[in-house]
Amino acid sequence: MSRLKRWRLRRAYKLVYKDLRRVSMFRGVYDASNGGEEFMHGIQTVMEMVAFIAEDFDFETVFLDNLINSQVKAGVVDEQEPRQGV
Repeated sequence: MSRLKRWRLRRAYKLVYKDLRRVSMFRGVYDASNGGEEFMHGIQTVMEMVAFIAEDFDFETVFLDNLINSQVKAGVVDEQEPRQGV
């Protein structure tokens, strides 16, 4: 792939990523009492790939913090419960 094509592809990902970030669900904020955590982890997987190509390397931390805050507010998890993998 040529340098120009890579640049255009990265620019396209950045535009899509910018639009997706306007929707709270794509930032990890969701109705944890009625929504499925598995669904949110699927969104996280796709968004991490898009964020990586768009060069936003802080996305995962923000998404997980919002996800956990949504679950704490709904009473689904305890605030003191440690994150897995941390």
